Parts: sequence; C-alpha cells; structure tokens
Amino acid sequence: MKEYVKIVWDHDNEDKPTVIYLELDINRFNTRKIELYRKDKFGFADKNQSFNNTYLFKDAFPSLEVYNTMDSKLQINWAEGPQAYSIPIREFNMVWNLFMFKKNE
Repeated sequence: MKEYVKIVWDHDNEDKPTVIYLELDINRFNTRKIELYRKDKFGFADKNQSFNNTYLFKDAFPSLEVYNTMDSKLQINWAEGPQAYSIPIREFNMVWNLFMFKKNE
C-alpha cells in the first residue's frame, strides 16, 4: 500500500524547497516527488522523468515519527524546521496533476 507525505519547511533559502510531496511504496522508497520553492518555482520526478533538477531520494524514507526527530533531520543536512505529515492520496494527486499541467504552460 502506498503512503503519501507532505514535508513543510519554513525558511528563507530560495535554493531549497519549502514544501515536498512524496509518494512512497510499501518499502518507503519514493516513486513520485514534487518540490515547491519560493517565487513560483517547482520541480518533480518519478521513475521515468525529472523536471527542474528534482530527483527521487535514493534511500528509503523513514517513518514520520523518526523523520520528525532532530537526529533524522541531521542525517539529511536539515538542521531544523521541516515537519512531515501524512496526507490523503487525493491531495497528492491534485498537486501532482496541477504541476504536470503547469510544466506545459
């Protein structure tokens, strides 16, 4: 069964995403990913495509409980701030479809 995650990170660095959406497979590897940045920049990736320098994570994504602790954030070089939440499939698909459309504008 797939899981859907939204990571929110409030910061001022324009080179880092402020929101990341992930679709995770049963082994917690991401199969689709959307990154949203300040100033209307976005990127996405799946196993067949990558847009705007967004790529799938190579490692399995930890549980939300583990991710939301300081130790797991330090492992991916995010010293503080981001929080991960479980979201429904319809929210992920709505965002995915919106940005598939936007890339063609």
